[in-house]
Amino acid sequence: RILIQNGHRRIGGIFKYDDMQGIARYKGFIQCMSDYGIKYDDDCIRWYSTREMEDKFSKKGLAHIYRHTRDCTALLIYNDEVAWVYLEFLEERGIHVPEDLSVVSFDDAELQDTTDIKLLSAIHPKNKLGRITGNHLLRMMDDENWQTKNYAYRFPAKLNDGNYNITLKENYKDTGRTLVTIQIKEPTTTGYQVSYQTSHDYDAIQDHGKNLLNSAAYE
Repeated sequence: RILIQNGHRRIGGIFKYDDMQGIARYKGFIQCMSDYGIKYDDDCIRWYSTREMEDKFSKKGLAHIYRHTRDCTALLIYNDEVAWVYLEFLEERGIHVPEDLSVVSFDDAELQDTTDIKLLSAIHPKNKLGRITGNHLLRMMDDENWQTKNYAYRFPAKLNDGNYNITLKENYKDTGRTLVTIQIKEPTTTGYQVSYQTSHDYDAIQDHGKNLLNSAAYE
């Protein structure tokens, strides 16, 4: 949803098909695309299994993934480990995140601390998950009728902050146009470039008589 809200329409994905998490994350992806009325290309969805990881994420395998997803403006990736492997491959090809491609992942694993990029990732509630699972197991052991009860627990989805926030205001001040606001959340040496399509040239948006410099209105 966050990718769609930030203007992406051609979104690809890398998912794992031999565990329930991978299938559930894929189903969530296609359901969200359907909810927003956005078509997705099956060819832009790449799959792998545990046994295939060495082959799929070799240089040859990564190049194959890239060939099928290079027209996408954003990717949703199964977890942070796979995301960082693919980001390193893209970096070697001169393709930068987030300037050239937006990436969202899962687990918030913080695998890399030597880069300016903080991967936008769905937070895995590691400690809380362990506590709740342990408590439920103890309760089930003391419950003779545990098979007839539902001990499942659903965690609310949360995202880490990433490097920056982007917000969109549609029909800004009744102009029929969209205001894009980008907030850089932490110091970084990474250069940011904003690309947009417009049918009119604007140097600034007039906001109550004040020029908001370095802004652009687009349709």
